[in-house]
Amino acid sequence: MSFWMEFVLIGLIIYFVMLPLSVVLHELGHAIPLYRVSYGKMLIEIGFPIRNWDKYWKVRCAGIEFHINPTCFIIPNQGIIYVKNWDVLSKKQKAFSAIGGPLVSIAIFVLCCFLLFLPIPPFIKHLATGSAISILPQIIFTAVPMEYTERFFGKEYAGIVKYSDGMRLLLILKNK
Repeated sequence: MSFWMEFVLIGLIIYFVMLPLSVVLHELGHAIPLYRVSYGKMLIEIGFPIRNWDKYWKVRCAGIEFHINPTCFIIPNQGIIYVKNWDVLSKKQKAFSAIGGPLVSIAIFVLCCFLLFLPIPPFIKHLATGSAISILPQIIFTAVPMEYTERFFGKEYAGIVKYSDGMRLLLILKNK
């Protein structure tokens, strides 16, 4: 396979498979700490948030409902988790949920970096390198405390999710 064919193939795999998969795993990182206390009443929305529920692909797995917007393959770095009984959760449960997503993203990054030191085919090493680089913005924009603005995140997403996971963790710890 020529260099450019491999380059394009790796880029396509990262963009259309690895990024949406990393968003799903990130959102599961939020969901897993709450799984027992939510009694399976969770919704994970992947892709650009729209309110027309008929346009989503719906999948139910282990009591968690996934709504996958086909735009997740165009704009792959957006996901939201909804928990029906968020108000009755303890401060500790909310904190673990807030930090769970970034921790999973960091774990994926570390795993991809670890793969670089193993004796594996160059194609897999290049895929791991590209995946590690592409997940860095997800780590930065979720772990670093910040308020999401319409200017950078779009009106639809910033209107639903106001704060990054890092900021939500700080607000939870401050009891707001």
